[in-house]
Amino acid sequence: MEYLVGSAEMTRLDKLAQDRYGIPGIVLMEHAALHAWRSIAALKPARVTVVAGPGNNGGDGLALARIAHVSGRCEVCVIEAGCERADSASPAGVHYKSCRELGIRLISFRDAEHDARGCMCESDIIVDAVLGTGLAGAVREPVRQLIEAISSARTAGAVVVSLDIPSGLRDGASALEDSVAADRTLTFGWAKHILYTPWGRSRSGDIISLDIGFPQQLEAALSEPRVVLAAHEDLRRFLKPVSQSAHKGVRGHVAVCAGSVGMTGAARLSCEAAIRSRAALVTLVSETIPEGLSASIMTRFAPDTLEGMNGLTRSIDALLIGPGWGRGAARADTLPELLACARRGVIDADGLAALKDIGRIQLGDWILTPHPAEAARLADCSTDEVLVDPLRIGGFLASAYGCTVVIKAETTHVISADGRIVVIDGHNPALACGGSGDVLAGVIAGILATGGLSFDAAVAGVLAHAEAGRRLFLSRGWFAADELPREISRVLAGVPEVEQGNHGQTATE
Repeated sequence: MEYLVGSAEMTRLDKLAQDRYGIPGIVLMEHAALHAWRSIAALKPARVTVVAGPGNNGGDGLALARIAHVSGRCEVCVIEAGCERADSASPAGVHYKSCRELGIRLISFRDAEHDARGCMCESDIIVDAVLGTGLAGAVREPVRQLIEAISSARTAGAVVVSLDIPSGLRDGASALEDSVAADRTLTFGWAKHILYTPWGRSRSGDIISLDIGFPQQLEAALSEPRVVLAAHEDLRRFLKPVSQSAHKGVRGHVAVCAGSVGMTGAARLSCEAAIRSRAALVTLVSETIPEGLSASIMTRFAPDTLEGMNGLTRSIDALLIGPGWGRGAARADTLPELLACARRGVIDADGLAALKDIGRIQLGDWILTPHPAEAARLADCSTDEVLVDPLRIGGFLASAYGCTVVIKAETTHVISADGRIVVIDGHNPALACGGSGDVLAGVIAGILATGGLSFDAAVAGVLAHAEAGRRLFLSRGWFAADELPREISRVLAGVPEVEQGNHGQTATE
């Protein structure tokens, strides 16, 4: 796992490295440029164009241009996008002077835009070093025009590599603001959280974190709450171990209130995901029973959901409400009593619509799994706000409902009511298929039923779902949601069991 930081936090840590630990800014810049060049050199470009702005990000680019030029491995050109105005005593100014004295070709975008565009279109690699984490507002001209020129060159075949973050991205920005779309982002020190928002992820391409020499002591100075980026190899840390001697009475029972006329597929997918995600027993309570349902799944035909739950309350360990359940006043009227049937569970899809209708209540050990549009409805905001600032919206919902919230998108944010935050980078277009969310809800419910903390179950479910999607896409290409449960079962079966577990401590504590 690694920590993600915001722009203001990174500025503070950078200053701390210089002031407390005596590491000059120009040294950090040199390290950043050297490591970035090594990553770019591996692509074996013949022509590299660096587009350099006036600040430290531009200084990183100018230092990279100098290193690339001295290496003699490619032709190098620098597009001046403000770097020529840098203070000569600043790190960026020092590197600009070096590029000029070495005879590197310098083209002013302002004075020779046609030549600058031509240089970019003829390049194999364009290094975006225009704007970094210091951007305070939306980009204006001529930077907007420069971003368009980089985009045009990318369309013509150039590979765009952004240094630290794609220019134009910033914390709290609108999804409508202009920004560079990168094929690769080389981020320095700690990865920036903006890269892992749903909006930022779509602009960042492959994200590579580079160690540029920040002292390890700085990690202790990270602000709370800390944002953690988790990957498949961290799954073990969030799963409660299952004993080798476990029987069906201890592995958990999930009740699923899902499905309605014309929406039986969602119920089937969520049930089959739950039974393949460690739960021993799954009971579907529905007004319509789907065809093709596994014989391992028990069913209760119940036009009235509450009547169908009679006798189940004492035996279930988790309750899933919502996939294909249907909407309307009757569902909203039923939900409060249904929530009283279980101490913990998952609310998804139509269950979230009913939750919105009854108002904000404290849910405790329950987990909400909204996609951005559903999160926006619950939070009374726009979908764009969720896409660009899932931490703020997710944190608000977790506090308002007193529970764990999973905002699922190409990057998924899991946020607890007490401020724990884990981000999972799904970034797999094949998972954007009908029924994928129903499967995720079932996976989380199945893991939750086996015990452990709700927050951990949510993180584990998202990690298993993402890894299964990755494996299926690599082995089969595009897939349907009903292929996910079996692959998720394989993912979970491949996690080594540790009998002692984590003693109730989550991986982020």
